[in-house]
Amino acid sequence: MTDVLDPPVATRHAVLGFTDGLGAALDRLSDVPAWSLSVAEQREALVSLARAEARVAELRLRVLVAADRDALGVESGATSTASWVAQETGATRASVAADLRLAVALDDG
Repeated sequence: MTDVLDPPVATRHAVLGFTDGLGAALDRLSDVPAWSLSVAEQREALVSLARAEARVAELRLRVLVAADRDALGVESGATSTASWVAQETGATRASVAADLRLAVALDDG
């Protein structure tokens, strides 16, 4: 009976849930010394981290191209999506614009 009366719980988009979880996981590792890894663990960690980094970069490019389609920066007065992202993240506008060109090319591909 309570299920019917309880209001629905708003859920965060899966991408935001992922970024929340990733941030929390990285926070838990902030005090873990990398020097304590064995050589075999270093090898495994470096390969795993490179793969994860590539997958996160792919996700970021998908979100970037979607944001550009939605003219993300318009509400804030930014001249472009790349300008808005650069302002908010501390990246250079040129690097974000290059990423956006790549994202568009991959999306059109």
